Amino acid sequence: MIRLSAFIGGVAAALGLFYAAPALLKDNPAKGSYWIAKVLTYQDDLLEKEADRPRLIVTAGSNGLYGFDGRYLEKYSGYDVVNLSTHVGFDLRFHEQRLRGKLRPDDVVVAPLEHLLYRRTSETDFHQEQNLLWLQRFFTYETPLERLTDNLKTPSEIYARLAFEKLTGERRDLTGLAEPGNDGVSAPAVMTERLPLHVSLADRDGFFVIPLGSDDSVKADFGGDKRPYTALPVSALDDAKVMDQLLSLRKTVENQGARLLVTWPAMADIVSHSSHDPVLLDDYRAFEAELNRRGVPFVCDPAKMFIAPELFHDTVYHVNAWGALERSIRLAQCLRGEGLGFSAEVAGHTMRNQLGIRFEREKLRAPFEVAMQEIEELEGGLKQYRAEHGAYPKSSNNGRDWDGFISRWGNSTANWINGLAPQYVSALPRDWRRSKRADYQYLYRSNGSVYKIMNRRPPDCELARTIVPEFIDPSRDCWAYAASTGLARTW
Repeated sequence: MIRLSAFIGGVAAALGLFYAAPALLKDNPAKGSYWIAKVLTYQDDLLEKEADRPRLIVTAGSNGLYGFDGRYLEKYSGYDVVNLSTHVGFDLRFHEQRLRGKLRPDDVVVAPLEHLLYRRTSETDFHQEQNLLWLQRFFTYETPLERLTDNLKTPSEIYARLAFEKLTGERRDLTGLAEPGNDGVSAPAVMTERLPLHVSLADRDGFFVIPLGSDDSVKADFGGDKRPYTALPVSALDDAKVMDQLLSLRKTVENQGARLLVTWPAMADIVSHSSHDPVLLDDYRAFEAELNRRGVPFVCDPAKMFIAPELFHDTVYHVNAWGALERSIRLAQCLRGEGLGFSAEVAGHTMRNQLGIRFEREKLRAPFEVAMQEIEELEGGLKQYRAEHGAYPKSSNNGRDWDGFISRWGNSTANWINGLAPQYVSALPRDWRRSKRADYQYLYRSNGSVYKIMNRRPPDCELARTIVPEFIDPSRDCWAYAASTGLARTW
């Protein structure tokens, strides 16, 4: 009798814990992952769309979700781009299940798998925690048995059903995205307020964009050795389950007439994990070569996947919008070398000559981008002026002084490049800060033969140094951005 009572008590306690778990986890940080169901729905819609061209499909954790610029990849390739990346909390089988029966002949699946995925062979605490949170708190169930049996299904089955069938009004409000348009969609205020990731845009290919990040916080986040990527994924080579899952992923892709290419995730280039460390690169290249030998198609030089820490946002996996563009350029250059249909133009692409891609999608500009655009427009006008007049407009004191809207080193005038506007440019720009101080202005100097334009005291020079180092004034370092010709470089 005592044993029976103990058994009944144990069962009751277990059921009580199961049903109480959502309340116990109510304030757990994992609540930040409620967006996943809606993202999966959005991605599945993209995957089902008709396409006239083969598709480049990206699948990984959040390093893939935030990690590329779909507009760039599509513009310079023969592919329609679809992003199926989600969260590093899901194992390789989850990614395989999402692709099963969804691919078309000549599709290419690119998998920039996080290092953690090479060490994961089962459903994770993350997944179980999300089930507990989602099943009772945010979804409706007709019977207790339905709620219980959900835990017996595969991740894909669970999320597909929950996303399409069981969303409650509260859940829809929390994760809702605006209808996608050609230039992307804006996330509602409730999403950005509730999520730890400051998601601002999802482009038409399913890539989410984080435009800006705090340089200081990013550098602090990358300060130690206890980051996920510092543990090399070499343990996968000795783990039969991981190798089986990688080979099963390849089989699922190739059985549908598509091609799988595994590659590196974005990796922050810091002192403790540097692209300048030959031993580290040798280890990575050996890992890549061994996976290829075992039948897992792995591509791209790992040195090209290291990204400056200023181009990350809030974790080791989330690059910002500039990081996504830089990484997309490097991936395109790599994939072109693998025989994929990328334009020969990509070989000469840099962040400087491709920033316009970012401007097509986002109105938000960093100060250095505003200055760079405005100075480039002035340079175009000056080139045209010289072609017609045989010389550049001279600055005051026969080209020895610096003129600006407000200047302590020359004339202060709205016409600070004499004769250029409105014939050669629509108007001469003012520094975006609209300051009355001479230190925060555009300045121009020219003797007629050469010229220099500079923007003094910029607030984001360290970021600009990472993205467009050639825009930093060689004579003043981070005191100014500049463009010049000939010997004026040294002024």
